[in-house]
Amino acid sequence: FTNMATLKEVDAELKEDIVQECGRFDRVSDIHFAPSGPVRTQCVNYLSKLNPRDPDSLVRVFVRFASLEGARKAREALDGRFFSGRSIKAAFYDDEKFKARSF
Repeated sequence: FTNMATLKEVDAELKEDIVQECGRFDRVSDIHFAPSGPVRTQCVNYLSKLNPRDPDSLVRVFVRFASLEGARKAREALDGRFFSGRSIKAAFYDDEKFKARSF
């Protein structure tokens, strides 16, 4: 997901909210938060700080579902939906890149 959260919004509660919402479609097997913009190759977990000087920078949220069908349902339902006042974008991401943590 893109346009969903800023760095200062990333915490355990946000992760729980995303897992709960996405869990309506299928079991969430993994979730990661990564920076948007030029430092995309840096992967972080939900408690890490990406750039403490810019807490308003957007992060990308990567959610891995137990099945492709669940991922399709989530993308269809969540793409364009508003979250924290922002219209989010939901798209598929290459599974091999996800496994390799190449965000």
